[in-house]
Amino acid sequence: MILISDYDRTLTQIDGRIRETERQAILTFQNQGHLFGIASGRSVTTIHHLLDQNHLRADVIIGNNGAVIADGCCHEITRFGIDANLADTVNQKLKHACYGYAVCDGKSYAYHGFGRFTFKRNMGLSDLSVDAMVEQKHVVSFVVYFIKHREKTTLIDGLIHNYPLIAFPNGFSIDIMAAHVTKANAVAIAARHFKQQDIHVIGDGANDIPMIQAYHGYAVQRGSATAKSAATHIFTNISDCIRYLTR
Repeated sequence: MILISDYDRTLTQIDGRIRETERQAILTFQNQGHLFGIASGRSVTTIHHLLDQNHLRADVIIGNNGAVIADGCCHEITRFGIDANLADTVNQKLKHACYGYAVCDGKSYAYHGFGRFTFKRNMGLSDLSVDAMVEQKHVVSFVVYFIKHREKTTLIDGLIHNYPLIAFPNGFSIDIMAAHVTKANAVAIAARHFKQQDIHVIGDGANDIPMIQAYHGYAVQRGSATAKSAATHIFTNISDCIRYLTR
């Protein structure tokens, strides 16, 4: 069996903490021979670092909403980057719009605009400029921050209708990846790689809905209404989900 969980607000509490009961439930689940994975909008290296701080390991880490898939040691299994010319176009578009945004190469982030120090605390920041990272032609995602709801909708519609991109709202931000990049597709690849057929997923937000729908998955109680409506079961937390799966 493999259980793949979203990170923020699914595995963690609203304040970003992982409760000891969740940690112990995951360790017990793995000790029983099952696999545990994370699927997040964050990068693989960021997730690995956060789990390490909480004395947890994942057997698989899906980063950037499915653009990068790696094993628990951050060795990449596969990645889906944004075409170099398209990445440059998006970079110029976001810069011209004066948004605070980040570019990710699957490992580190380069940031442009306001909110830089908040971002550095939460995600880690490369020494590269956004232009330098885009020029390296390894961009897997853009993240636009502190954007108003009306502007968010306009930007998402403009991106997905005019370019081969997919974009998910994520709180006060937008995650932008190559078309067809979703957590659902990444879960399928990870499951094949690890030869798993009994697949379970759990999440809380818009970027989790594709995998919840694809795998008849679950949501946490604090999740969005749309995520919960897509779920077959709603759990208070990960430990409740694991008890259900291993009962």
